[in-house]
Amino acid sequence: MKRAIAIGVVVLLAAGAIWFIIRPGDTRGGYRYTVPQTTGDGWQTDSLTAAKFNARLIDELFERIADGGYTNINSVLIVRDDKLVVEEYFDGLAPVIGATLEEEPDWVGKPQSFDRDTVHTLQSATKSVTSILIGIAIDRQLITGAAEKISTFFPEFTGKEDVRLKHFL
Repeated sequence: MKRAIAIGVVVLLAAGAIWFIIRPGDTRGGYRYTVPQTTGDGWQTDSLTAAKFNARLIDELFERIADGGYTNINSVLIVRDDKLVVEEYFDGLAPVIGATLEEEPDWVGKPQSFDRDTVHTLQSATKSVTSILIGIAIDRQLITGAAEKISTFFPEFTGKEDVRLKHFL
């Protein structure tokens, strides 16, 4: 009798484990968190648990991306304490930029799978981020200001003393 109960408990635990893994009605496409791969790119990696993240919230984020609640997301990378904790990529649409300036870009785009090597068109985002970083550097007194000569940072630009950081901004 005890053996039959033990076998019954094992069967129930196994069924529960299988149900948890498969989860009928799960619309996330079977998302399972994995620690980001170490690629030799300078980023150390860590797990959600070690980084003290609420894994349920991360699961909810990816569930909303999968069910279309959040759109136009190509990737999610999360860093905590200088360690990459989440690195996920998604299929989506990539804009098609014309071969010449006269061609109107197709902003709706074409279907594409994204990964860490996918090149993105950033438009004005680069200018915004660069100006923020310059502001931080000025605030921390790492540079004197936007009027600083570019040759201070790139000595190979000899004869370009009139070119200043503000010209790049």
